[in-house]
Amino acid sequence: MKLSTLFPPEGISGTIAPDAVEVFGASVHTDKIKTGDLFIAKRGAHTDPLSLLDTVVERGAAAILTARGTEIPATLPLPVFFAEDLAGASCHVFDALYGYPARSLRLFAVTGTNGKTTVAQILSHLFSASGVPCGYIGTLGASLEGVTLDTAGGTMTTPEPDALFPLLCKMKQRGALAVVMEVSSHALALGRVKTLAFESAIFTNLTEDHLDFHKDMESYYLAKQALFSQSELAVVNVDDAYGERLAAHLADRGGRVCRVGAIQAADYRLSEWYENGLESTKYLYCSPYNEFFVEYPLYGAFNAYNTLLAVTAAIKAGLCPEEIRHALLSLPKPRGRAEVLSLPLPFTVIIDYAHTPDAMEKVIRATRRQTRGKLFVLFGAGGDREKEKRPFMGRIAEELADFAVVSTDNPRSEAREDIFADILSGMSHPDKYTVIPDRAAAICWTLDRMQEDDVLLLLGKGHEEYLIEDGQSVPFSERTVIENYVKRKRLL
Repeated sequence: MKLSTLFPPEGISGTIAPDAVEVFGASVHTDKIKTGDLFIAKRGAHTDPLSLLDTVVERGAAAILTARGTEIPATLPLPVFFAEDLAGASCHVFDALYGYPARSLRLFAVTGTNGKTTVAQILSHLFSASGVPCGYIGTLGASLEGVTLDTAGGTMTTPEPDALFPLLCKMKQRGALAVVMEVSSHALALGRVKTLAFESAIFTNLTEDHLDFHKDMESYYLAKQALFSQSELAVVNVDDAYGERLAAHLADRGGRVCRVGAIQAADYRLSEWYENGLESTKYLYCSPYNEFFVEYPLYGAFNAYNTLLAVTAAIKAGLCPEEIRHALLSLPKPRGRAEVLSLPLPFTVIIDYAHTPDAMEKVIRATRRQTRGKLFVLFGAGGDREKEKRPFMGRIAEELADFAVVSTDNPRSEAREDIFADILSGMSHPDKYTVIPDRAAAICWTLDRMQEDDVLLLLGKGHEEYLIEDGQSVPFSERTVIENYVKRKRLL
């Protein structure tokens, strides 16, 4: 194909006309370049692909696309093209290369600090259960109608364009009519979804997170806000302060906004909310057009918001209340999200991904309400990330749990002892916590001390099946630790 068929119509200049260059594919990774590929040279946080131009030539690249203003050696024996907006041009290249798959799909986006995965999983289930084959892309990987798909893009919440567009193409080929995507602030800031148009975008909330990348909350918010310029409809949690700000901003500019919340000011809200322990929740869904009861197998106020947002997006997408009510009854529990494990034990173990102070507080408070015995909380904090939040995490766990166990959670290159010290600086009652660095040992130590009706809340790992330490990703599964514990107990 001629290179001109992959480029956006504007914003590209080059040493020769793109019509004069034939390419067979494109790559952003030097080790994946094949003969005849366009190489897209994007500078990363720790990489400079232009330092590997000899490799690019040796592997048979047909041309290079890079950012305007980049200095390229005049002796390079390849045509070079410069993009005013390299991120947008990269999206366009892979979109075109895979036949513009998104144009045949109904796309829905979910963004926010907490709740993205659960909302996206609920919404994709509502579509699929109502006869609309729907794909999911997010923190839990990619799937279509419950079948896991190979993302070939690592573990990013929102894949890079070279992985995202082939994934959308695969979903389209396998019969998907809709796709629900988690769209992270990193993806938005780095332009990974620039060419996509969404039927609706959902905003869950915004609390302190990822400030190692965004530097401040304003930049973090503005990254999220950018998504809604690519969406026909916004479904926004206005009980969140940033959500209220976003809804007002969009309304001022003539945007279509569904204001969602548990307060009277919201147009789409819930009332008569009550929980059946950890097993299920029921509430009355209220909108300007109808009211109906919904019931689902999750607990917690945070999940009431998650379902409220997903149900509103589904209603606006054309699903009827009866379809939604029926689908919610069969809702699979999102992996690692307030997930109550099914165990032959007299106490309860719950796994959750909460790794911010706000998420920790919400899930601990929700679990506390359903705990008849003692509540144990086991958690840590990721290394090489915001140190400022660690004392708050420690304080929340100490204040809201009966006993807290501080342990390892992806220390990366940072010393575990330093992470623990930061957490403990927010804790002041040594009789209410202990530190056990080995996470598997910490889990077993806690289980040994639990009695009937007690609850253990494991925070931070969620769906993850690994620990990252000293640059290595080591297999680690909380589920496996607990299953092995149960097996040992049965043998005693």
